[in-house]
Amino acid sequence: MSGRAVPNVGPIRQEDIPSTIEFVSKQTGVVFTDLHPLGSVGKVPVSGDIDLAISNRTYNSAWIHSRLEEKVGESNCVYNRGTGVCSYAVPICGSAKNGLTQVDLMFVDNIDWAKFAYFSDPNSKYKGAVRTMLLMGIVATMNSNGIDYFRYDDSGQLLVRAGSTFDLNRGIRRIFQYRPKRKNGSGYLKSMLTVSREEFETLFPDLHLAPAITILDPTFAVEVMFGDYSLTPADVGTAEQVLNLIRQTFRKERQQAIFEKAATRVTKGKFVLPPEIQAYVK
Repeated sequence: MSGRAVPNVGPIRQEDIPSTIEFVSKQTGVVFTDLHPLGSVGKVPVSGDIDLAISNRTYNSAWIHSRLEEKVGESNCVYNRGTGVCSYAVPICGSAKNGLTQVDLMFVDNIDWAKFAYFSDPNSKYKGAVRTMLLMGIVATMNSNGIDYFRYDDSGQLLVRAGSTFDLNRGIRRIFQYRPKRKNGSGYLKSMLTVSREEFETLFPDLHLAPAITILDPTFAVEVMFGDYSLTPADVGTAEQVLNLIRQTFRKERQQAIFEKAATRVTKGKFVLPPEIQAYVK
């Protein structure tokens, strides 16, 4: 999911993935069944890399990183504390003669949530990342009375937001943002600044915020996103399914807002996009 983070790596065949994961298990001491493949890993003939979820409640990322540094070399390791994603150039099937492939270890709060958030169906026309962009757009545009809060200026520019975000590793959670004023007093900065709830409440004491709830249950997340308690994660397994639900569930104005938000996640030229998102790519 993080792209090419380490050097000299290439794709890996489907049949070589289990042995390569077994190598990672042996070198780190992580139980094989505690390394959970994400996305399209093992579902397609060839994968660009191997994404594996690990519970950060069971395993320490810094300790595992140090173990892999010893085995594959410091230059073949990238440890990103901020994202919780660590990348390694690992010998395919444990043997350097087979070449190297990238293994991304994702330390997450909840394995079930990670499997849902990173899910990718190989039968879809679009990559799993497109599905994820759409789900992120849905959550980013949720505006429930008494829960979410948005403040705009006279031109329609968003200034203050207490809303939700679809976090790949941490669930649907509350996020607090505002657009700071420029130092010279002429308007506001372009980017929203994300702050803690405590700082937000200090800045905007007039607001009465709802309790901060994090959703890690995939079924409940789908129900909340679409307001339909008959839906399950299986109903949002592909970008096509999500697109159909967006059209069926939301008014045109909300649909456009979702697609516009999804487009902000796009890296140009990286995947095939549905026209609904492509229209907003800048």
